[in-house]
Amino acid sequence: MKPYKNQDPIRLVVADVDGTLVTQEKVLTAKTKEAVNKLTVAGIAFAITSGRPPRGMETVIKDVNLSTVVAGFNGGGLHDSKAGSDCNA
Repeated sequence: MKPYKNQDPIRLVVADVDGTLVTQEKVLTAKTKEAVNKLTVAGIAFAITSGRPPRGMETVIKDVNLSTVVAGFNGGGLHDSKAGSDCNA
């Protein structure tokens, strides 16, 4: 079997919040902030999704300086983190 070689650049990374982006103690570590910053510097967009409501992710949004759309309520609601408003139609 030949090794897989990605021909297309990565443009977006999406992470769950609880247990992935933040620890079980709800802490966003310096290592995580640094990783998100490296994605931004590399030109890769970063977004988050969660079962939480968007307001329940405000601290995370602020701490990683998020400017992408956030998926809350397990994808049932979208929130524009840049504008600070919901974007559901």
